[in-house]
Amino acid sequence: MQIETEILNIFAISAFDEYYLPSINRSMFEKLDSKSLFDKHFKQNFQQEDTLHFIIGLDSGLLANYVLSMPLAKGSQYLFVEIDEALALLNIDIPPEKSQVAVCRAAEFEEMINDNRSSVFLAKRQYAIHRSLAASGDYLPQYALLATHIEKIINDAVYQESIGFSQKVFFREQLRNICENHTQASVLMGAFDNMTAIIVAGGPSLDETIDWIKDNQSRLIIFAVSRVAGKLYNAGITPHIIVSVDPEDFSFEVNRGMLELADKSLFINSYHVSSRLLSQWQGHSLYMGSRLPWSQTVDRHNIQTMGPTVTNSSLHLAIKLGFKQILLTGSDFCFSPTGYTHAKGSLETSLGPNLGFIGEWVKTYAGHSAETVVQLKMASESLALDVENHPDVSVINLSKNATEIDNIPYRCHHDIALTECDLTPEALLSQAIKIGSLEKVAADYENVLAQTIDANNIFKQIADKTNEALLLLESVSSIDAELNDITHVTNSLEAIESYINTTYADFAKLIKFYGYLEFSTFLTTKKTEDWDQKHLLDMSSSYYLAFNTTAADLSVQTTNTITRINSRLEELRGNSAINLLAKQWREDSQPGRVFIWLKINALAHFDTSALSIISDLKAEYKDQFERKPTVYIDVVKNQSSPRKILEKILHLVQIKHLEGLQYIVNNLMSLAESDSDADYLYHLAYSNLLLLQNQHLAALKLLQAYKGSHDELMLKLLLKLALVLLELDLASQTLEKIINYSDQYMPQYAHVLRLQGQFNLALNVYLDYLDKYPADVATWLKLGIFMVDVNQINAAETAFMSALNTDPENHVAQDYLDKIKLGFYKN
Repeated sequence: MQIETEILNIFAISAFDEYYLPSINRSMFEKLDSKSLFDKHFKQNFQQEDTLHFIIGLDSGLLANYVLSMPLAKGSQYLFVEIDEALALLNIDIPPEKSQVAVCRAAEFEEMINDNRSSVFLAKRQYAIHRSLAASGDYLPQYALLATHIEKIINDAVYQESIGFSQKVFFREQLRNICENHTQASVLMGAFDNMTAIIVAGGPSLDETIDWIKDNQSRLIIFAVSRVAGKLYNAGITPHIIVSVDPEDFSFEVNRGMLELADKSLFINSYHVSSRLLSQWQGHSLYMGSRLPWSQTVDRHNIQTMGPTVTNSSLHLAIKLGFKQILLTGSDFCFSPTGYTHAKGSLETSLGPNLGFIGEWVKTYAGHSAETVVQLKMASESLALDVENHPDVSVINLSKNATEIDNIPYRCHHDIALTECDLTPEALLSQAIKIGSLEKVAADYENVLAQTIDANNIFKQIADKTNEALLLLESVSSIDAELNDITHVTNSLEAIESYINTTYADFAKLIKFYGYLEFSTFLTTKKTEDWDQKHLLDMSSSYYLAFNTTAADLSVQTTNTITRINSRLEELRGNSAINLLAKQWREDSQPGRVFIWLKINALAHFDTSALSIISDLKAEYKDQFERKPTVYIDVVKNQSSPRKILEKILHLVQIKHLEGLQYIVNNLMSLAESDSDADYLYHLAYSNLLLLQNQHLAALKLLQAYKGSHDELMLKLLLKLALVLLELDLASQTLEKIINYSDQYMPQYAHVLRLQGQFNLALNVYLDYLDKYPADVATWLKLGIFMVDVNQINAAETAFMSALNTDPENHVAQDYLDKIKLGFYKN
């Protein structure tokens, strides 16, 4: 016997005269009206301005009505997505003046968030995901699966949008790093003949090889990704080179362990690395990529940054530096068999295994399936391509539990042949010190200052020219503008555009690249043949407004860069004023530069005021050094919350992913002993796994052995197993409990009671249910057939008549009534 459809076409009327679907909302609107409930759960969040609100579930349509009845937040949009069975039962009427609100099915959702309006919200991370009251409950798996599906689509869309819009972050850090990026990484090309490089990343497999690396560090040139540099040093391993590429601000907190190695290792960074990290690095550094955003020629022959991960950049760097044998460790590109993403001692590992994330599944070198995020899957594919393009280089992964990557074989670290290497970290650092002397740095600052001043002037001139264009467009903005005036403006605009594109060609391209977000408003969905004069003028206005806004923004940024370069020049002067330097450092969140300045002024004597400022800066740096990246921690924690793990279990059950469920079970087993949430999830996952393996009796025994309270999800599973195994007494006992969660189980309870021969009790349950939901045709039919079977023909006739009253076209009820009239059934 199968469990009936989750969502039924049965409406109830609450004590507050509100229609709702009990199969979706249970009895939550009986004690309190919907507005009061929604005010409590949603009002504050829904009032957030300039936000794209994704709302999973309609709460029987009442949540949509609530949003439509409230003043909508300025600049915000509200997109409801509902499961098909529920949406088919609801009629949501959205008035034209509420065009910011939309409702869609899951199948339509991806298309709706890919339009231009949604892209801007996603790119700027100005969106919020809300769950209706029903979707927040744990009783309907459909909502958990819908939430999983929707969140994955949103995350993928945000990632894709970030590729197009993230240049602003890279550009911002590029300008902030303009002084520190003074020496190209290419100066080391050819310095590593006949040596073996090992790239040490932060994946779980690092723990398997770290002792071997320590024993063999005299035979290896060690590249450490920045987050593991401190871990390696604490284990007795000094990296030759530390690599970092991440531009995000929290990169400082995640990677701060490397700062202890400033006088021991060489830092090679991407041009757009976090400025807080690079500018407070007290050692020597080389950069990859382009130092100046407006000129690619200077760094044409430099080693480029290769994305999307630091491992990709590290491998590309090692290849370009001339290594012919490169080893990878900690480069797993997937979760470990125990659910971890990073090696022991990392922030991520301290927060526990990541069991709630739903990602992509890949094969490992060991032949097992492992889960990974889409970014890491793309990174592994990029890695394979880079190696393919350099067939003379042998790249080997030392982890059998890593994602299997084309062109990169696995080999056990004990089988790697190595020879002694004379180039120690100290010797390499000594070479770098000679390359970047203070005298050369000072001359470099002067040179880059002149270039930045020139760029600043050009951005100002372009801003002036585009403002001129906007004024021209404003002069013909009225509907009754003369054709001659429009023609004159059009010709003038063409002249301005031609002047900008010929005189400042490279800068014009840079502005359009950097201002992708602003220029996206210029895009139109109208077909060319539908463009009229007004539409053309509006498009031109949007275009030049984006041009002007972006040029003005870059003018401000380069002005700030000029101030920063002058501050760096002041740092090199022996009599520099600490109070002025401190002001710049604090504006940039770089108090640690005080240590660099003190090295330059090692012989100086400071007055009381200067000593006080120095002391304060050291304290601010210490505070910054000890601060936890709370936003990042919250993201990691959320991925392993009990709710996320529950949704993952339901997702894996739906797609019948046995290996994935076994992975969840294995990792929850040890946690279940001391954590009640883990214990519940373990029993739910394991019993579902056994059910899918057709081990029904084992699944039933496992559920019966669970000592915690059985919620609706677990009771439904218990009921299913009881019915499959024909354990009617257990099914009856389970239904007696589960009807406390929802009336929708009452017809099924009545049916089981009938099978047990408890006819009077079964009849009473049917009648109690139908008294509440007289429009449930299916249950009237079941009652009628039950009455026929027990020879209660008058009662059967009443039941079938009740079905016809609700559904006059119901052929089953009519057939039974016809047979009753013909005397087929007798009392």
